[in-house]
Amino acid sequence: MVLICIFALAFEWSWDPLGSTIPSKMFPIELRSAGQSVTVAVNILLTLLVTESFLPLLCPLRFGLPFYAGWITALTVFFYLFLHETKGVPIEEMTCVWRKHWFWQKIVPAQHGHFHEHWKSHTQH
Repeated sequence: MVLICIFALAFEWSWDPLGSTIPSKMFPIELRSAGQSVTVAVNILLTLLVTESFLPLLCPLRFGLPFYAGWITALTVFFYLFLHETKGVPIEEMTCVWRKHWFWQKIVPAQHGHFHEHWKSHTQH
């Protein structure tokens, strides 16, 4: 029980706040409301999955530590590779940040203000 409490405290002080902090800083203005909506929905779904999987994994995986540690490691690698530091970057400049990223530059349109046309062309295919 002590380990469960330590896990919950550590998660609440580290990764949990990032679920709402990072999306609010990273989405360009054109996508902010839609992005936040998807983020909240995915966060609720994943919280449900963690909650429902914890007790069944408690005995077979010895408190589930390797399972959850693996997911935290995968999440850390994902953040390192795909998300850019937003400290000191105004929200208006986030589109430029994504255009310079090695992966996201393939997805973010080249010209600012033409996102809707770019999105429509991708969704119609």
